Amino acid sequence: MKIESAISLMRVVMEALAHRETCLKSAEKDVPVELLAAAVAELEADDRDTSGALAWLSKHGVHVQQSAQPQPRYRRRANNQVSEAVEALIRDLLQQQWTKTAIAKHLKVNRRVVIRVAREAAALEISRKRREYLEEMRRAVHAGDKDYVFDLARKLTGVSDEKGHRTGTRIN
Repeated sequence: MKIESAISLMRVVMEALAHRETCLKSAEKDVPVELLAAAVAELEADDRDTSGALAWLSKHGVHVQQSAQPQPRYRRRANNQVSEAVEALIRDLLQQQWTKTAIAKHLKVNRRVVIRVAREAAALEISRKRREYLEEMRRAVHAGDKDYVFDLARKLTGVSDEKGHRTGTRIN
C-alpha cells in the first residue's frame, strides 16, 4: 500500500463514520479494520504520526492497533533491481523530456527498468490529478454548484456529452 493510498483510506473511513453519525444518525461501525491496520502500518513505516487519527477512530468506536512491525517503505524488485536513487534520477530525466532509450543508454540500465519507472511516475501523476478533481468536486458540492459537479464528474469518468459517450480521456 502506498502512503497516498493509506492517507486516503484513513480519510475516507473517518469521513464515512462522521457522515453516519451526523447525517444518518447511525451507530454502525462496519469498517475495513484489516485495511486500516495495514494503512496504519504503512504510515508508521514512513514515520508519520497516527496517534491523532487512531484516537479519533477509537472515540468513534473503531479500534485499530498501532502496528508493532512496520512494513519496509521501499522494496527492490527481483527482475529489475536498481536503487531508489537511480529510480529518482530516471524520474528526473523523464521530467526533462529525455526519451526512455536515451535514459537507458546514459545510465547503462535495462530499458525495461526505465519503462517501469515511467509507468509508476505516470500513475502517481494521474492519482494526483484525480485527488485534485475530487477535492474540487467536494468544494463544489458544498457550494451547491450542481452543474460544476456534473462537469467534474464527466472529467473524472471521461464522459462529456449528454448521451454518455466517451469523448475525453478518463482520469483514473
